[in-house]
This record gives sequence, C-alpha cells and structure tokens, in this order.
Amino acid sequence: MTHLSAYHLTIEEGTRFGKMKKEKKLAEPDEETSNAMFALLGSFCREKGFIHYEISNFAREEYISRHNSSYWKQVPYLGLGPSAHSFNRTSRQWNVSDVKKYIRSVSTGKIPFEKEDLDRLTTFNEYVMTSLRTMWGIDLGYVEAYYDKELHDYLINLSGKYIRYGLMHREKNTLVLTDQGRMISDNIIAEL
Repeated sequence: MTHLSAYHLTIEEGTRFGKMKKEKKLAEPDEETSNAMFALLGSFCREKGFIHYEISNFAREEYISRHNSSYWKQVPYLGLGPSAHSFNRTSRQWNVSDVKKYIRSVSTGKIPFEKEDLDRLTTFNEYVMTSLRTMWGIDLGYVEAYYDKELHDYLINLSGKYIRYGLMHREKNTLVLTDQGRMISDNIIAEL
C-alpha cells in the first residue's frame, strides 16, 4: 500500500447505514472513541513509513497526491474536457458536462462553460481552509505577498491562542496544526 485516505464516518438519512442506525442495528462511535481511533490510525501509519500530509490523507513520500496538493496550495490549473474545472486565483470555471455538447462545441472553437469570479477575501478564506488541513500549513509569506500585511497580521494575532493551547505551532513563517489541533480543525479554520 502506498496511499490511504481515511474519513470519519457520517451516517446520512436515506442510506443503508442510516436505516440500520434508525433500527438500532448500527451505532456511531462517540467523539472520544472516534478521535482515539483516528489517532491510532495516525500512529500506525507513521510506524509504517507514511506521512500524514493532509487531515484525511496518508502516503509514502513519493505517493503524496500532487493533484490534490495543487488545490490545497492554490496552484492555478487548467481543466480540459467535459466537466473539467480550471482555476487561476481570481476565477474558477467549469466546462459543460454534456459530452455530446462538448464535442460539438470543440469544432466551433467556443466551449460552453460557467465561471465564478472570486474576490480577494474568498480566495483568502479558501487558502486558510485548505492549507491548514495540510502538513505544509499556512505560508505567512505567501499571505503577505499575495494578499496583504493586514491579513498576515490578522493570522498571526488570531493564531496566538491556538499556539498557546498546543493546537497549532509556528515553524519559521508557517502556521501548522498539531495532531490535537487536527481533531478540532473545523472550529479553528472557521474562526481564522
């Protein structure tokens, strides 16, 4: 095995597990048990030479997902083909999903797509949300250069309490969640 993605189970209504839960044939573990199981998985993976490079992903170094890592680091990308998505840091666009319509449009040179323009605050929030989930964390130099000093200072000030509580640490110019911080990452990310 070279890569592992592991997520906490969410039981949804209308699914087989949802029905089993409703009939009391399946119970979700409580939060403490779930966190303990995830911590055990993390320890096991590290012992086997895996890197915990994103909250839900473990891999041997040479098998870290370059594709997903590009999303998390806000690397621009170009998507080609039906339903393909593209991102250039100021907008996101996606091609029509209908294959026949896409093929017909190629011959005209006008591929139908939808586009979402992204403002500075939206891309900042997305960067914080995605990068803090990774082992690379928030690059404060990138924030200052690409966004501004105000957002850089905002992150420094707000992260102080998480650093004091052992939920985050600062490595040079990077903010990274600790193992304990990963367990409540949604709360930290929402506040930042």
